[in-house]
Amino acid sequence: MYQSFVYLEARILLPSVTEVFSVNKKTHKTTVNNDVLQQVFTFARAFGSDIPSLSPVERLTAKLPKLPDKRTLTGYSIKIAEGGSINIMFHNRAKKIFIEEIRIEEDAGRLARANGETRFDFSYAGYPSIRIHTTPSFETGEETEIFLNELRRLAQYLHIANEQAENTIRCNAFVSLSEYPDLPDYYVKLRNLNSFNFVRKAINSELTRQENMLSNGDVVKSESRLWNETKSRTEFFQQRTEIQRRF
Repeated sequence: MYQSFVYLEARILLPSVTEVFSVNKKTHKTTVNNDVLQQVFTFARAFGSDIPSLSPVERLTAKLPKLPDKRTLTGYSIKIAEGGSINIMFHNRAKKIFIEEIRIEEDAGRLARANGETRFDFSYAGYPSIRIHTTPSFETGEETEIFLNELRRLAQYLHIANEQAENTIRCNAFVSLSEYPDLPDYYVKLRNLNSFNFVRKAINSELTRQENMLSNGDVVKSESRLWNETKSRTEFFQQRTEIQRRF
């Protein structure tokens, strides 16, 4: 019998500010925009998350894209909170979804698919964003869709989401299976899912793909995949050598 492990990396786009991160040229000290900080603190407290007294500003390891229109990215990231949870109702039963960490980052652009082609959309590059990592609390795509709707309602209630933008919340999903009671030794990353409906479909489709492979004795590799709505399936995007374990 296989058990599923699914966690999300959700991003909420915030309203534009002049700078998310600013660096003092004399002291080289990096500070975070105070309005953004207050918004994210309020958001984190709604989950009952712990807010560390001191958190260093980190630089992301991923290569930063070249942006148009003289926009710039610092590539900085700061952890604002860790822990916490939120309850969702699934099949008339409450289920607790645990949060691993909440971060402030800049939107670095997003992948968009049109007419069978993949391109980058930099419309909101440089805008502040909240990045929420969950633990592997999900088992099905339906549960993730319910969670994301709760996330949207919370962001709207707190008036922190960028209401001028489409797809204010988007996410990556990480999906794996293992035979009970073992833990998985791989993950498949489903990238840039900008519709809650697509999140549900992509996760369920990927779980089915992986189960069929494992049942046939095949090995599921750690890789990034994209959701093809036209063909109703996930498709290979990029091989991954780094194994992130949150199990």
